[in-house]
Amino acid sequence: MKQLIIFLFFAFTLVACGKSSDDDPVGTYTGSGYRGLERIRLDFDSDGNVECHVGESDGLASWSDEAYGTYSTDQSTIDITFTAVDEDNVKYKSLPLELFDSLRYYKSSNTIVMYKDGAASTMERHVTSLGDWLTFIGYIFAILFPLAIPLGALAMYIYHRKKKQKQ
Repeated sequence: MKQLIIFLFFAFTLVACGKSSDDDPVGTYTGSGYRGLERIRLDFDSDGNVECHVGESDGLASWSDEAYGTYSTDQSTIDITFTAVDEDNVKYKSLPLELFDSLRYYKSSNTIVMYKDGAASTMERHVTSLGDWLTFIGYIFAILFPLAIPLGALAMYIYHRKKKQKQ
C-alpha cells in the first residue's frame, strides 16, 4: 500500500509539472479593427481552425460578419488563411480578407498584436467558453491532486497512530 501511494504521488507530480509544448493561441481574442468602430474577435481552436467575427455598432446601425479559416504558428507569428466567408455577411462578402497584414502572438501575456499599414493594435485573450473553464479547472486539479495523496496518507497515518495509542 505504501509503495502504491508513493508511486501515485510521483506519477501525478510528473503529470502536474509537465511543461506544455503547445504554443498555439487557443482561445478567444478581441480587439479593435482599423476601420472606424470595427471590433474583431478571433476564435482559435486546438485543431488549427479559426473563426473571425468582425462587427460594428455605432448606435444607429450595426452589422456582424464572419469568416472561417485555418492558422499556423511559427515561433510568435500567426499565419491565418481564410477559406470561407459567411453568405449573410454585410461588408466582408469575398476573399481575401484584408483585416490585418500580420499577427504576433505573445504567450506570456496572452495577447496578439495585429499590424496593418504600420499601425499596431492589441487583442487580449478572454476566458469565455465552457472549454476554457474546463481547461482551467483541469490545470488546478493537476496542480492540487498530487498534494492530496501525501496529505491523505499523512492523515491516515496520524489517525491510525492515535487509534493505536488509545488501545
